[in-house]
This record gives sequence, C-alpha cells and structure tokens, in this order.
Amino acid sequence: MNPAPRLMDRKAPVGLRRPSLTLKINPSEVSRKVLRAVDRWRGRERERYPETYKHDIRAPWPQPSPWSPEGLPPTVLHVPPKEVYDFLAVIASRASRTLWTGSPGSIAYALRNPGLEPISDDEFVRICTDSTFAWHLHPRLRDEDRRVFAPILARRATEEGLYRVECGAMEGVATLPGIHVAGTVALLARGPDGIAPLGIRMGDRLYTPDGGGAWELMKYYVLQGCAMQIFFLTHPRTHFPYDSIAAITQVVLPPEHRLRRLLTPHFGFQLAQDFAALYVTRSVAHNNQHELYTPFPTQRRGFFLLMERGYAGFDDNDAYPRWTFKLGSPHVELEYGRFLSAYHDAIAPFVKEALAGVSAADPAVARWADECARFVRGFPDARRIAADDLLVALVTTIIHNVSVVHTADHHSLMCQPPRKVSLRLRVPPPEPGAPFVLDRRALVTREDLFRYHLGRQMYVQAHVVTPLGDIDYDLGDGVPPGTVERFREALRGVDRPEWEHFAPLRLIASSIQF
Repeated sequence: MNPAPRLMDRKAPVGLRRPSLTLKINPSEVSRKVLRAVDRWRGRERERYPETYKHDIRAPWPQPSPWSPEGLPPTVLHVPPKEVYDFLAVIASRASRTLWTGSPGSIAYALRNPGLEPISDDEFVRICTDSTFAWHLHPRLRDEDRRVFAPILARRATEEGLYRVECGAMEGVATLPGIHVAGTVALLARGPDGIAPLGIRMGDRLYTPDGGGAWELMKYYVLQGCAMQIFFLTHPRTHFPYDSIAAITQVVLPPEHRLRRLLTPHFGFQLAQDFAALYVTRSVAHNNQHELYTPFPTQRRGFFLLMERGYAGFDDNDAYPRWTFKLGSPHVELEYGRFLSAYHDAIAPFVKEALAGVSAADPAVARWADECARFVRGFPDARRIAADDLLVALVTTIIHNVSVVHTADHHSLMCQPPRKVSLRLRVPPPEPGAPFVLDRRALVTREDLFRYHLGRQMYVQAHVVTPLGDIDYDLGDGVPPGTVERFREALRGVDRPEWEHFAPLRLIASSIQF
C-alpha cells in the first residue's frame, strides 16, 4: 500500500503545501488575513490558485484513491487553498479546542465509571432498532442464518416479522493487542408486545437469552459491531463518494449558474475535511494510539478494510450491496427510515422551485452530469437525466445525503451510552453452554473509556456551523418569490419531538461539517 500524502506535508500535492510556521498558530485566534500575510512573508503566495483556477491543472478534480484505486471511491487531492483555510480556521481549530477542554471531563468520566453497564434485552432491541443502527436491520434471513438459528425457527410457523441485525462485516478485522471484535448476526422478532431478541449467532455458535453471562457479553459484541459498521462502513458512503460531485460542481459549473448556487452551501468544508480524514495521520480514523482521542479497536488497515467492504460490497450477502448512487431517500427499516424519508420529501419541493427554468439540456448541466457519471458509480448521465426528467430528484438526493443523512448518523450515534455501546471489548466471545461469569469491569479499561468519551466529543457530536434551515441561499433571478421561506417552513413541519433522538432540525447541518 503506497503511503498517502498528508495535509501539512511538504510532499503533499501542489496547492496544499503549508509552511511549518502555521502549524504553531491557533487559527481560532488569528484572522485569515494574518495567515495569508505569513504565507506572503514566507514567499509561498505563488502557490495560490489564480482566479481562473478551474483551467489550471491544480483544480480540484477526482482521481483514483491512493489507498485503494479499485476498492475505494475516487478522491480529491487538490483541495483549493481557501477551503483548506476555512477548514483549519473553523473545523480543525474547534477540534483542537475540544481536545483540551474535553480532556479533564473525559478523565473524570473514566475514573468515575469503571467497566460497562448492564444492558437489558429491551434496551438492546431499542438501540438496534430505534437509532442509526437500523441501517443494519434486514427483514430476510440467509441460508446460513436459517441453519444456525434452526432450533429457534423450529418453534415458529413462519419467518414473517423476523429481522436480522447484520454485523458480519466485522469478521476478520485486525485489532489492537488484547482487543476483540466479532462478526455477529442478531435475530429479532416483532410480536404483539413489540420487538424481542431471539438469539445471536457468531459463525456456527448460537447464543440465546437464557445463556446467562455469555448472552450478556454477546449483546455488547452486537452493539460494538453496529457502531463500528456505522463509523467505517455505512457512514463513509455519505462522505467520500460525494467528493467527486463537490469538486466537479465548482470546476464545471459557472459561478453564476443556478445549480451551482443551489449546491454550493451544501459542499462547505467537505473536500478539506474528507482529505484530512483519509490522509492526515493524526485523523481519528487512522486510530494512531499516540493520540488521546483515538478510540477504535482496529489497526489503521481495519479502517480501510471496512471502507472497502462498504464500497465494494459482498456478492453473497444482501446486507452489503455494492455502493452505487441511488435516487431518493435510502431504504432503512422502521422509524429511522421514516424520519429520513420525511426530510427527503420536504427538500424535494424546494429543489423543484429553486431549479425552476433550469433544464437538463443546458450544456453546463449536461457536462456536469456526464463528468459526475464518470466518477460516481450509478450517477445518471446527461442523456438519462434529460430522458427521465431526473434533475430535481438527483439534486434532492445530494442535498439530503450531505445534510440530513450525514447529521443523523452522527447525532443518533452520539445518543447511545458509551458504557453500553463500547467500541472496545477485552473479553473474547465464550463457547455457548460453557460455564462463564461475566465481569463487566474486565470488558474495558479506563483508557478505553477515556478515549471514546473524548473522541465522541471531538468527532461524533454534531458541531454545526450552518444549520440546514438557516442557509442564506443566493439563487439569483428566476426563482419564485418565497421559495426559501417555504422550504424553512417545510423543514419545521418535519421536526417532531418523537424524532429528537435521530436529529433535531437545529442540529442538521447544511453540509458535511463534522
């Protein structure tokens, strides 16, 4: 695997090189003008893009991933300097402040709370079904599930009402010494009194609710797998495949074009943030244990392995389809899916009004679509958009993903108790039926709790710069009067108290900002 460039490395792509002096400056305390003056003083001004940078070879443009050209989506290495400055001044500086302000509280939390908390069967079901973990719910069983769960299924007349919580992608993921993960499938059943757990399988091992300590431990493994798959398998699909769209939008579409004016507020911070996540070695995703905030059980290659599994999919498992761009709200079971769909349906009328008079036959739109189709798997090209009148649905899907879907993953995950949904487990899965006494204090160390508590504050919590409902769109002429106001009203109509734990409207960001 070839080493990838780092954001602050002098060997980084042209346009991203930064003088070492700026690393010692807190961007939150120094204005952007001072940072630029330092650049001029160091003689680095010549590396800035010209005003016509879109015609320069250093323009942001997708290219094969240096980590895995075949297994990961195309990446954008040439991030415009202004976007790097904005990221450093707003996002990176906020994370830096949280590192120092949040560490004392995380230390206190770890000292005050040894081990993990018990999880009742009801709470286990609630976390699996009424949160972002619903991404892993599937209403059909596979043949392997039927074989291992046969003793349970034999007591049922039908498979109707069954769900499996699929975490099989965790199998074979390399971990840090002394830490364990497991590929699991939990079997749930809907009945007159709600949903109840029937069993958990790990390979050929079957655990049931009457299994005592072994059952209690395996519930932690299922929740660990759910969280890890959100972090590294499903959530990255809201980030990295959309980088190509963000880059092509600002390169291909003229600044005054209505489509670009509509999409620009929804791509703020994305390219620089995603570059940092993938290529900066201090990124939380790389799980460098020299950093205080890295809480994952995996080694760095585990991060990329799970991302590849999420992007390439498994041919023999319908829970892990090959990622392709799909129009509409993503299909997710139960209430979480209804929440996502409701916001999608509120965005669509706004997009239709905002693009009034913009035709898919517009040469700029056609070129934009064709270029996106080259780099984003499943993205419709200009001919298909024009033939099937897909422009509104296409733009709605983009806005919905980078705002609602992205934020909901973060906020819903943040709502899960860290002493019940633990990323690290230090007791291996036991043999079913063997004598086993669960010691919850042995499951995690205080360091594990500290790292996750701090990392959640820095990278999971929704730190919103601009909420979706507060965007000041500059759509130009030709848009029906009151378009933005009607959009805001529609969003407020979806913001319901019963969906607060998914993501309240005030915390839904306009773009990928955290």
